[in-house]
Amino acid sequence: MFNKIDAIKGVINNFNSNPYVKKNKTKVLLRIFLWQIKSRLKNNITVTWINNLKINISQGDTGFTGNIYYGLQDYDDMLFAIRFLGNNDLFIDVGANCGSYSILASMVSEAEVIAFEPNTATFLKLKKNIELNYSGEKIQLRKIGISNKIGRESITINGGPKNFIVDRLSKENTELIAVSTLNAELQNLQPTFLKIDVEGHEIQVLEGATEILKNKGVSVVIVEANGMTERYGYSDNYISNFVKNFGFTQCVYDKDNNKVRESSKIIPGNTIFIRSIEFVNTKLQNGQNKKIDFFTIKI
Repeated sequence: MFNKIDAIKGVINNFNSNPYVKKNKTKVLLRIFLWQIKSRLKNNITVTWINNLKINISQGDTGFTGNIYYGLQDYDDMLFAIRFLGNNDLFIDVGANCGSYSILASMVSEAEVIAFEPNTATFLKLKKNIELNYSGEKIQLRKIGISNKIGRESITINGGPKNFIVDRLSKENTELIAVSTLNAELQNLQPTFLKIDVEGHEIQVLEGATEILKNKGVSVVIVEANGMTERYGYSDNYISNFVKNFGFTQCVYDKDNNKVRESSKIIPGNTIFIRSIEFVNTKLQNGQNKKIDFFTIKI
């Protein structure tokens, strides 16, 4: 189960690797200090994020607090999404959590978004963050889990961004949720970019998205790869091979040159799969001048 030690490790890892942090260590340390104080004095704080976007977060929302510390918590992946996406794209956010990727896709890149989040408490936070940024017209919110079947499943409720689907006989604190498949949810739609972050349940999501993955209009699939699939009996390599069978190439994003390139190595975090490297790199070059203002962040 997610705990404070995991959160501390995440802060340390980001502090050592995030490019923004390397140039702004004092500013970031001050933000971390201010957040730790304010979040203990008041719950549900609305803060200003990049580009004057607003986010409402609480202590324990580690899937979002990194954004106010470092600007972009998943720096490389978020920068890639911002630069690639445009107003003619449909971004699918499976495991949207509090909405960081969805808000960036809609408000910075001007893409259309469908965001899936099944946990009741997290969904309410997601909904509030969308409303704070008046992005309701660009984002569809769906309170449903995504899997390889249509039905109901149990999901943990005390893990914050680390809640995950469990057996109904589990002794974890859970809630019963509706689940569906991307094949069913995205019928007659033309998604461009799939982001899947579901704490180990990724292969089930992909198994229920076979028709979507066959669609040549899907240019990018980002899948969380951190070993959590092992709780369901799968490996990150299995996921990689599954996606590549649909004509995708496993890649890494070179943020300094703003290009993707093929990679045989699965890097812990998120793995990027690309349909056409040439097409994606062209879109990245066209989107490299999008404004990302880190100076508006205010706790």
